[in-house]
Amino acid sequence: VDAVGDIIDVIAARQALCDPGMPIPSRVRLLTGLTDADVRGKSIDLDLVEQDFGQVDVFIAHNAAFDLSFLRHLLPCTAGSAWACSLSDFDWLADAQLDGRALGHLLYQIGFYNSGHRALADVISLIHLLAYPLPTGQPVLGALLANAARQSFRVEATRAPFDARSILKARGYRWDARHKVWCIEVSE
Repeated sequence: VDAVGDIIDVIAARQALCDPGMPIPSRVRLLTGLTDADVRGKSIDLDLVEQDFGQVDVFIAHNAAFDLSFLRHLLPCTAGSAWACSLSDFDWLADAQLDGRALGHLLYQIGFYNSGHRALADVISLIHLLAYPLPTGQPVLGALLANAARQSFRVEATRAPFDARSILKARGYRWDARHKVWCIEVSE
């Protein structure tokens, strides 16, 4: 990535399957098209992944909190890494005039479509979305990285009653199931 956020090179593109040691849930099968036979006996070369990740300055994902939980468990060496989330660190409506936040919906609006919800397809899709030019001419990636570099604070609505969930959602709060609290990350 250059100084303004243009993607100038892709260093590596790899994917691997891993046997989860249990049957793939039906919802995951529907989403990914993967079957138990597809992953049976498969594993990820974590040494190769760790080698590739050693060159990363900032990890970027759409809904990074989801990916982060898996990655930190799988590769503890990523625990202190910097992250940017294209779902929560960027205002798609205000900055790109795109409505919604779902990856597939955003891709549709910029004229890009992928046929599967698989790791490499999602990465390629995200690269297309991050390269999308904003009305200012800057690519989404440049604005995303600038937003992610700003200091932010986590605000929690502790002991919020159940019937307040609609109000919290409308104000951008998300449910943190791990900590059992409604929260939002805001800039100073």
